Amino acid sequence: MDQPTTPSTRGASPGALPIPHREPVAAKVAKAVKRRATSVPRSPGEVRERALRALDRRVLDVPRRRDALISGTIAASRVPGAGQAAATGAAWVGERLTRRKAPTSAYRLYAGVGPSVPGSRGLVLRVRKAVADLSAGTLPPDTAELVRLSVAEADGAYNRRDHDAAGGHLQDAFDLLFHRYFHFEGLASPYAQDPVGYLAPLRVSKAFQALSTPTERTRTHAEPDISRPHRLLVTTVSNFNFARGIIDEWSQRDDVEIRTLDLRTVPKGPWEATPRKLVANRLRQADGIPFTVPAEVREDFDWADTVFTEWGHRAMVWTSMLPDLRARTVSRIHSYEAFTQFPHMTDWSGIDDLVFVAEHIRNLTQVGTPAVDSGPTLHVIPNRNVLGDYARPKRGSWERTIALVGWAQMVKDPLWALDVLEILRNHDDRWQMRLFGSEFAPVEQLTATARDYRDQVTQRIEDLGPGVRKMGYSKDVGHALRRVGVILSSSLREGTHEAAIQGAASGALPVIRNWPFVAAYGGPRTMFPDSWVVETPEEAAQRIIEHTDGISLEESARESTEWTRATYDWSVVGPKLEHLLLRPEGTTTA
Repeated sequence: MDQPTTPSTRGASPGALPIPHREPVAAKVAKAVKRRATSVPRSPGEVRERALRALDRRVLDVPRRRDALISGTIAASRVPGAGQAAATGAAWVGERLTRRKAPTSAYRLYAGVGPSVPGSRGLVLRVRKAVADLSAGTLPPDTAELVRLSVAEADGAYNRRDHDAAGGHLQDAFDLLFHRYFHFEGLASPYAQDPVGYLAPLRVSKAFQALSTPTERTRTHAEPDISRPHRLLVTTVSNFNFARGIIDEWSQRDDVEIRTLDLRTVPKGPWEATPRKLVANRLRQADGIPFTVPAEVREDFDWADTVFTEWGHRAMVWTSMLPDLRARTVSRIHSYEAFTQFPHMTDWSGIDDLVFVAEHIRNLTQVGTPAVDSGPTLHVIPNRNVLGDYARPKRGSWERTIALVGWAQMVKDPLWALDVLEILRNHDDRWQMRLFGSEFAPVEQLTATARDYRDQVTQRIEDLGPGVRKMGYSKDVGHALRRVGVILSSSLREGTHEAAIQGAASGALPVIRNWPFVAAYGGPRTMFPDSWVVETPEEAAQRIIEHTDGISLEESARESTEWTRATYDWSVVGPKLEHLLLRPEGTTTA
């Protein structure tokens, strides 16, 4: 068969090499022009991004050049007349270094420049150094002074209606007062102990008063069209964990249409902006200056009959500020959000209903954030738990086995739980404890306080030898609980403590510590019978012994199992949330 001829082979003699095809000069020029055109920045923003990437790659990621930049900035800060500019540069570079996973270099910059620069610019660096110290587990002696100075600077800027500067300094105060060092990595929270007194430096601030006072704007709700399914928008920043089961279940219904919106995926939102920008925007909104809502977000919110904002953090604040929103707005606070700045800066005029997963979290929020009582209707509705799946036959030596779930965190206080085990083993050495969940976070992610606590836990586990077994993470909690006879809650703070509820539903005896952080607000006694709640490891051990020695643990736990299923199963809880989210008139659930 003859081969087809091509331009490169036509006229070639047999066996000769083909003549390569030459691209016309005009085509080459056109391609070159196109390459140059596409490499030219198309906007000032793209120019800036390219410059930042070049700085990161060529300077900040090169130790020798990075050190030279830091040393030069510190030296410049000591030159008369150059300190303010050096401080501005240090703040900016410090943020870049932190993003580049170089916190030690950022700390060196803050510590070297801040003390030598007077005024607000030096104060910003001193605050950042203090925040870094807190993150490392060290309490700076000037923390209270830095809070006072930051609040004063915020007020000065707010009086000038410089919202950006006021927001920045208020956020500096928040970074100190609500740092996890005080509320999540200690054995007590000063905010929980005295919310009013702890926030006293903020309450005298005009900027904070503007931030925390509802705008009292009038909102008009659209009447849902009952001829179609109810439209529910579920939104949050990243974390749909506690809402996922609800979304999946209700998506199968004919009377509801659900959309989800992860605000982190939308440009120009609170998820992209730093918290200080969100504070600045809240101050603007308090002064009657609305913000621009991204079109794709506006469409979703305008589509909805009800907006359900999961977690009382940045998403709740941002949703509360939305202008001209006609949908009903419902937000939900779990536990940790009550120890953050976000309830204090929410415009409660923009939230119709607020759900707490537990009564003691509502009580704490009402004391610490009194404005919440003048805005939304408050409800207590627990999380979704389908408890029938936990009713499985027990196996093995379950009657002498205690479980602690999610153990490797200070907030779970495993040392307290190990104290309980030690008392029990001194009484009967058959007792053992199973620790479910991952290990402590890597060392570099722990503060000095957390590392010391982890080391104590590690030593105690070694001392108890075969009495403790680490079970790792289990996807099937119901299966894991088949070998558990006692479910222990040793936590410092909880919202609802799902593991305790699930354990009790499985037929394990519930033993609940009176969570110290929230005991003054009712704690677990707002959720469980008094007989379940104990104050000390000795009381916990005594409750366990009384329900196991000479008594069938299965019989002993039956009453608590039945009570838990009748109180917390989704078949009981679900209708309350359904009426609130899917019925225009809502319902009273408080």
